[in-house]
Amino acid sequence: MTTLEQELTGQFYRFELPGRGGQVCPEPVSIEPPFRSFPGYHLPQPKVKDDGRKHTFFSGFMERLGRTISDTEEPADPEEHESPQFFPWERQAIVEFQISLPRERKGLAARMEQLLSSISLCGEPVSFEILGMGGDALLQIAASIDDAPLVERQLSLLFPGMVVTATEDALMEAWQQTGNSFAICECGLEREFMLPLGLIRSGPYFPLLSALASLDETELGILQVIFEPVRHSWGGEALQAVSDGEGGPFFVNRPELLTGAKAKFSRPLHAVVVRFASSADDSERAWKIVAEMLSGFVADASDADNRLIPLSNDGYEGRDHERDLILRQSRRTGMLLNRDELSWLVRFPEDPLTAALLRSDSGMTRAAPESAIQTSPLQLGFNEHGGVSNPVFLSDENRFRHTHVIGASGTGKSTLLFNLIRQDIEAGAGVGVLDPHGDLIEKILGIIPDHRIKDVILLDPSDEEYVIGFNILSAHSDLEKTLLASDLVSIFARLSTSWGDQMNSVFQNAILAFLESRTGGTLADLRRFLLDKDFRSAFLKTVEDPEAVFYWEKAFPQLGGNKSIGPILTRLESFLSPKSIRYMVSEKSNNLDFAQIMNSGKILLACLPQGRMGRENSYLLGSLLVAKFQQTAMSRQALAEKDRKPFWLYIDEFQNFATPSMSEILSGARKYRLGLTLAHQDLAQIRRYPELSSAVLTNTCTRIVFRPGDEDAQSLAAGFAHFDSKALMSLSVGDAVCRIGRSDADFNLRVPASDLGDKEHLGERRLEVIESSRSQYGRSKVEIAAERVENSTAPHKPSLAAERQEKKSIDPEPRKTDAGESAEEKPKAPSLSSAVPSSPASPSSYSPTTIREDVEALGRGGALHQAVQLELKQIAETHGFRAVVEKQISGSLETVDLYLERGSTIIACEISVTNTLEYELKNVTKCLKAGFPLVAMVALDAGKLAKLEAAIRNSLSDVQTTQVQFFLKSDFVTLLQSLVLKDVHFSGGKEKLRKGWKVNTTTVEISEEEAKARAASIASAMADSLKSRKRSNGS
Repeated sequence: MTTLEQELTGQFYRFELPGRGGQVCPEPVSIEPPFRSFPGYHLPQPKVKDDGRKHTFFSGFMERLGRTISDTEEPADPEEHESPQFFPWERQAIVEFQISLPRERKGLAARMEQLLSSISLCGEPVSFEILGMGGDALLQIAASIDDAPLVERQLSLLFPGMVVTATEDALMEAWQQTGNSFAICECGLEREFMLPLGLIRSGPYFPLLSALASLDETELGILQVIFEPVRHSWGGEALQAVSDGEGGPFFVNRPELLTGAKAKFSRPLHAVVVRFASSADDSERAWKIVAEMLSGFVADASDADNRLIPLSNDGYEGRDHERDLILRQSRRTGMLLNRDELSWLVRFPEDPLTAALLRSDSGMTRAAPESAIQTSPLQLGFNEHGGVSNPVFLSDENRFRHTHVIGASGTGKSTLLFNLIRQDIEAGAGVGVLDPHGDLIEKILGIIPDHRIKDVILLDPSDEEYVIGFNILSAHSDLEKTLLASDLVSIFARLSTSWGDQMNSVFQNAILAFLESRTGGTLADLRRFLLDKDFRSAFLKTVEDPEAVFYWEKAFPQLGGNKSIGPILTRLESFLSPKSIRYMVSEKSNNLDFAQIMNSGKILLACLPQGRMGRENSYLLGSLLVAKFQQTAMSRQALAEKDRKPFWLYIDEFQNFATPSMSEILSGARKYRLGLTLAHQDLAQIRRYPELSSAVLTNTCTRIVFRPGDEDAQSLAAGFAHFDSKALMSLSVGDAVCRIGRSDADFNLRVPASDLGDKEHLGERRLEVIESSRSQYGRSKVEIAAERVENSTAPHKPSLAAERQEKKSIDPEPRKTDAGESAEEKPKAPSLSSAVPSSPASPSSYSPTTIREDVEALGRGGALHQAVQLELKQIAETHGFRAVVEKQISGSLETVDLYLERGSTIIACEISVTNTLEYELKNVTKCLKAGFPLVAMVALDAGKLAKLEAAIRNSLSDVQTTQVQFFLKSDFVTLLQSLVLKDVHFSGGKEKLRKGWKVNTTTVEISEEEAKARAASIASAMADSLKSRKRSNGS
């Protein structure tokens, strides 16, 4: 017979045991244990004996029989020993929210409790999970598809800095990708469920995450906590079970039950399943991983506290267990925990040591504002945040407020510029590009679409054959003239080492004189204006501003005349020294009509490579182009706003092309529909110009920062609300941080790599675009050189290009030579006089002249020297040579007078007219150092040629002497003819050269005698042609 204590204890545990969790069922069930109210304690009721009753024999027998059949103690509640009723449960589809912890983790615990409270409204249990694989651990929350919107909304509201990524089947895919063996273990409460868990202050996560961090790629560890709020009054019933009804404990030997119940049930209760799982190559390793993860959760507790213990898997089949893990369901009922206990299990770690072991937000991503995701014509790139990638666009209105791009070399700036320029070109927009390196424009030329080829104007000073005229001294309105004069003076002053107020005065008045002239002029004319008094006097007669005339006639002489213009001339001479630039800016006919370029939507590509034209010349020419764009933009105020077509100007390394008025562009160009995109590497480059630096950092609407240098990171981070200097310095190549408008409208930006397509097609398209630009806007350098020779002695007259439209070609009678015989009677090499007009300034033979070295370096020959270059170039081309005048030596700013190439034959020609022997020796040495196999020294005078040969041969080594040959002009022509004859005799091939180009032909082998006869016939015909030109020029 059971004692009273045993009976009452049994009644208590029949109520309490389900609350510890662990009852296994054959099917998935609700994780809240089956609830049965506590009926109170009751004693068994024995039957009362009636002392006054007398038994008969039969009644006594029946009473004794009854006592043998049944116990005299009948239970007060016949339902006490009935089996509990379980409720089957079918799981809905699951949505997983993967979480990256924010950088700022303070207050996560308090907000986590709010999250648990808010998601208590979910219709199905929610699963909190930590997955670890290959050393990486991540948090995720899984909810049914119906509950997912509520969970996602609460996460975004309570944790705004947290990256939350919605996904599906992440757990199942990770489980399938790892080892073939697995282990699963669940936990329950060791003691009565009304005793609170002994919560370790540091939490159980550090041992768990340390174990996960040690896993390799084939191993997986999982903590899964499935929970839901209870629906029944477990707390009230449990308090009744442990109290005596008068405030004292029912079990006097276990007072902690009442104390613990009061503490635990003061907070809401949840049914909880805590599950540990692992996957590995073998079962032993899988169980070892589970044991390591469990260690922080099953720590010892005090007598007054509860703790978790692992539960046996008896009756829980392995495959059922695996399926329940994936589907977040259970065949085992859960234990009862209050919200504080649940928060100890379900938490976002705040301490840095633990958080470092979980996947965290690096602070490198933030969602782009809604306005940047709305479709616009120009796409910047992609914003990747929270596992979602959205294209990011920039509206025209924001582009008119300008864009500032900064980042160290090689971080993605050029790729961004190329992508933006490409989109503008394909959209038919007007585009200008200033490239100080040349690589960007090289790529752009290859992707010009068919319908835009004729819109391209390629301004390339390094072009060896063609020039596009750019007359900087052209302006139309008074505003343009004022801005031009101011900008030009400032540009030259910025690039000069010696400059002062007097230089400002002289240079500005010189510019104004040309701007106020009826005939105008170029920078080359301006240099002559400063140096040549007669030319200046003649030119002033065309100036319509009396103040300008007065300055030059009265004020300038008082300043010391030419003594006051040294720095100006130094800068002009340096700028005009390279023929490519001199020819470009000396063209009075301005083929760069900036108003027409902007208003009709042309594409101006200015290639300004510092390595080929010199750094300062690149800066100067680029600054002049920027000044013209600004003048043209501001002159648009005369146009109605609807007629101001948008134009987009891209300037790489813009600090080198800065003008004083650029600040005005940044603040006011929006109304003129000019949008600037300014790129450079670091802030130090613009700090040299405080006003410009302030304008760039203040007046640009859009800022895009690629990885900056250490010194700039802190300064640039101040312009962003959500990205610090560490985030900026951690950017990868192609990644940037962008803001549009306000500092809090910042986000991360991924710039995609450029797709250039087929290289062969790019090359073909590049040549096609270059040829189109040349034919529409360029002039041959040969043509310009001939014109300059003709105009070299004229004090001030219209150019040959303007005059030749009015002249008619006349075929004069053959002239007699000095010997009195017709030129037709004796074929000979064309004479110099047949190639150029006769001029008093051209000496007929060599006359020794002492020339200062600085003039030699700047002049590159006079009129006679240029005429010989052109004559030999034309003759060489008729013999199949590719000929280039003033060919620039690779890797140097120096040039060769005439470069000839025919097949494998390469000749560097130096032409001596008036230079000293020392200077010509320097020219020959220059060619030898450049690696030319043959150097030809050509002279016009036999006496000088002999002196040159003797001096040069004595200065060279034996090997170098074999590479240098000396010729009179006529002998050199004979050399070219002999080289052609040699090729004819020995070739036997099908390839011929025409002006240096290979042409496939069908040839017939002839004898050497026949070849010589044909060559003589060709030479005679050439002579006849040249004589005809000579007579025409002489007339």
